Amino acid sequence: MSYPRTWIEVDLDAVRANASLVLRRLSSGCRLLAVVKANAYGLGATALARTLLDCGASALGVGDSSEALELRESGITAPIMVLGAVCEREVDAVVHYRIIPTLHSVERVKLFDEAARRANIVLPVNVMVDTGMGRLGVKPETAPSLVAAIASSTN
Repeated sequence: MSYPRTWIEVDLDAVRANASLVLRRLSSGCRLLAVVKANAYGLGATALARTLLDCGASALGVGDSSEALELRESGITAPIMVLGAVCEREVDAVVHYRIIPTLHSVERVKLFDEAARRANIVLPVNVMVDTGMGRLGVKPETAPSLVAAIASSTN
């Protein structure tokens, strides 16, 4: 018989203490977005999200829209930001559930603006700038045109 040699124990009291420490150290007016992507790295996204929101986090960050939808469907109403790209087939659901997408192209701005217009929703968005990792994000030199496209959007 094989026994696992590693495990993890989540101490929610320690999570609460750490979140409280972070919140106390934030400058006045700053808010905490708690990242719970990848099922909170195996810790359980929904339980950890609820704990962090109860401690004073004002928003949540997830890796993809399926994680955001799972949190919404569990009853979490706090702002949720998708840090990765949203698949085109998921745009309407993201808009419907008022999930904050991360945008990195003018084409995505138009796609979300059209979906938000159809739903009669003004949708906040996050702009991702590629600062050198080369994964996601608009190049710094084209960021102004992305921001201009967002500013000229109606929804």
